[in-house]
Formats: sequence, structure tokens, C-alpha cells
Amino acid sequence: MPPSSCGGAREDGIRAELQDQEKYPIQLISTVRLSLNELAPISTLPSELLERIFDSCVCWIYWFRKPDHCLAWTQVCTRWRRVALDSPRLWRYIDISHSHFAAEFLVRSRSAPICIVSHSAERFFIDSFHPHRGRLRSIDVILRFNDMQEFLSSVGPELPNLTSLYLALLPCSRNILYDVRIPSVRQLALDGVAVPWDFCSDLTHLSLRRLGEGFSPSVYQLGSILERSPQLECLQVENIFAAVSDRVPDFIVALPRLHKLTLFSQPPQFISYLLAGISIPSSAKLQLTCPSFDQISASIPRCTEHIQNLDTSTDVTILRLRRWSVQLLRQTSSPWSEDLSDTSLSITFLSPLPTPLFHSLRHSFDLSRLTGVELDAGVLGDVSMSTMEDLFAAMPCITTLRVALTELGMLLALLGKPVSSAPGGMLCPSLNRLSFSRPGDVWWAFAECWLQSVQTCVQDRMQHVPIRVLEFIRCQGISVQTVEPLAKFVENIIILDSFE
Repeated sequence: MPPSSCGGAREDGIRAELQDQEKYPIQLISTVRLSLNELAPISTLPSELLERIFDSCVCWIYWFRKPDHCLAWTQVCTRWRRVALDSPRLWRYIDISHSHFAAEFLVRSRSAPICIVSHSAERFFIDSFHPHRGRLRSIDVILRFNDMQEFLSSVGPELPNLTSLYLALLPCSRNILYDVRIPSVRQLALDGVAVPWDFCSDLTHLSLRRLGEGFSPSVYQLGSILERSPQLECLQVENIFAAVSDRVPDFIVALPRLHKLTLFSQPPQFISYLLAGISIPSSAKLQLTCPSFDQISASIPRCTEHIQNLDTSTDVTILRLRRWSVQLLRQTSSPWSEDLSDTSLSITFLSPLPTPLFHSLRHSFDLSRLTGVELDAGVLGDVSMSTMEDLFAAMPCITTLRVALTELGMLLALLGKPVSSAPGGMLCPSLNRLSFSRPGDVWWAFAECWLQSVQTCVQDRMQHVPIRVLEFIRCQGISVQTVEPLAKFVENIIILDSFE
């Protein structure tokens, strides 16, 4: 054997021996560090508590601005990673807009119940969910037309354990019919996607949007769904073509738990027929939207029971008129509140409020029970003086009138005009507080345009039913000096955010 070969073999043997000796201290150090880590305070946390913490960490993945390393917590130490991987429920949300995460989470979730979501329609995880259909509990996705078709095909027609289904197509997409059986679904929201309506039952939430002719349920089918869902809490129907056939339900469906009802549909008879066929509690928030008054005029009197309940409820005492809507608010609502829970009834149009609506309000509601009125920006510009006079004559008990940026000439003239037939000789005899503008708005040139008219109004009312409080909110030109002449006629003048 050549000398060089002998020397090389001896060096390889020495190197192997040294490497074996090196492994021992490395293993010893690793064991010592592991033991030290287990004695650290954070390592004493129970696995159940760590899992709860990790459950919150998983949510980072679904944030709009997710961290760069949103799964770094699974690589902190051996124990943390073991707890994470041994907890299938942590990986229950399968986001199909993130292909890598979706594939990995589907494996890590093992046999745990799963929820399919999509936080973006830009990317799409293509896989067959059919083997996992028994694990599916919730679907919440918005996709393009072709992607939605492919996704629904991968899910399959039988979802026996699904409890929540939300399917939405991107705007301008064609409608899709998804032939599926969903016996356990309680929350159903469909936007551009239809399902077999005769199999929908026992719902607590129902939302239907953008369903055209041939895809939308008819009024009869919708009434039948409601009859089969007595525990319904929320109903939202917008932009659907619900055909009114000869098979119109001739019974009243009681929905005692309903707290929100939103209706916006094109066929003129739809809202009227639907309201005529249901009974809802006075506490429910009712929001109606229709292109014109002619299409909704029949809906107000046909919602008789709800209106009667509102009339007998001491909780609904404020009327708000906006240029395109009418709202009835609860007594506890703050001035100009935008909180949806404060609104009991909202009727919205796609054009300014029509004059016949005010006549319908006077005959459908007991306006004499109202104690507050809010007139939003521009609302008085589309209403005649005689219409407003008739409306105020029907509200003798209002104590507070709030007015946003609008034409004040007609209103102040009405409030200062003697009316022999009215109690106290004036419209709104109980009115004692008059407020101008609202928080966040600026009423430019208020003092220049309207201060003299305000003074004339309160002066005329002083002899009959005086205004006791005047409130100015960010009204330009209103200051302690400029309102000094009003002090002779009003007990209390409040100026908020004064500016010149």
C-alpha cells in the first residue's frame, strides 16, 4: 500500500474518533439547556393555557396586515411546537386564498371540525374538500364566478354537519345555482348564489342579495322558509327578483325573536306582500328601501301589527327626517345618533322624500306621542310649507327640535306663526328646546343669514309657548356678544365650539 494511502486512512480514523467525541458534549449541552428551559417560569404554563394563547396567535394569519413571520411562535421551543401540532383545533380555519397555509392547515387539523374562509379573491387553493365534508362546520368565501364553480364542485352536494354558509360572488358576476343539501345550516347568507329553497329550514339568520329571475326564491318560497324558521333573528333581503305568484301565503308567520329586518327589492309588490305575511316584535329594527314611494306606499299600512306595537311602545319617541329617508328612534338614543341599535324603523328612498309620504306617516303612526324631531341637512328644501305645517300640527308633544344645515326661513316662520286651532296658539306647544347644527358639521354664515329670523321666532313664541333653551353647535358668527339680544326671550343659550 502506498504511504500516501496509509496516511489518508489514519487521518480519516482520527477525524471520525474526534467527531464521535464532539457529539457527547453537544448532546450534554442540549440536554442541560432543555432541562433549564423546562425550569423557566414560562415553561410551567399548562398546555391548555398555551393552546388558548396560540389560538389567538393563529388569528394573525388572517389580519389585513399580517406579521412577516406569523407562525414564528411554533418555533420558539420544542414544547411550544409540540403543543401547537398536538392541537388540531388551532388549524381549523382553512383560508383558500393562501394555498400553502390551506394545504398545511388541512393536514394539521386532522379530524377536527373545520371552517373554510377566503380573505381575498386573488388566489385560490384548489383541492378536493369532498373527503372532509363531514368535518365542515362553516363556509365563508367570496370568489370569482369560475373559482366559485370550481370550489363548489370540490365541496360536493352533501354537507350534513355544516351550520353556517356564506357564499358571495364578486360584483357583476352571473348567478350560480348550488345544488346542495344543508340540513344543519342555521346561518345562511347568499350573494349571487342560489340553493334549493325548499330544503332551507330552522334558520336563525338569513341574508339574500343580488339574485336574478330564475335564481331568487318567490314570495311563496320565502314565506315558507320563514314558516320553517320560527327562531329567525335576522332577515336581510336586498336586490332580489322575488316573483309574486298566485301561490301567496294566506297565513301570518310569527317571528318572535326577529331583531333586524332589512328589505330592498325591485318588484313593487314584494315588500308589501312579505310584510303582510309576518308578525314581528316592536323591538325589531325595520329598514325598508325602495326606488319610489309608489312602490312602498302599500307597505306601511300593511305592516299593521309592527306599527301598532311601535305606537304603544313608550321607547320610540324620536322622528328623524333625512333627504332620502325617515327614521323612528328610541328614546334613549343620543342626539344625531348613528348607532344602528337606536333605530327602530327606517324607510329609505332613492330620491328625495315625496310629499305623499308625510300624509302616510300621519295616518299610519301616532305622531302625537313623539317628543323629539331631527331635521337633517337639506330635508326642508324639498318639502312645501303646508306639508310641514300639517306634519308639525300632528306632533303637539315634541319638546326638542334639532335642525342640521338647511333652509331655515320656512321652519322659523312656521314656528313663530300663530295658529288659532293649535293648543297654546302655536304649532308644537310643548317645544322648549331648539338646536341648530350637529357635532362634526359647520354651519357657515349662520349669524349673517339666520340669527335675525331666530330672534323673531323666539320673540313671537314668548307670548304663547316660549322657547327655554337655544343651542348652537359650530354655527359661524354665533358668540356671547351676537346672541345677547336673544337673552331677553330665552332663559338658556348654549354655544358649543364657537367660531367667527
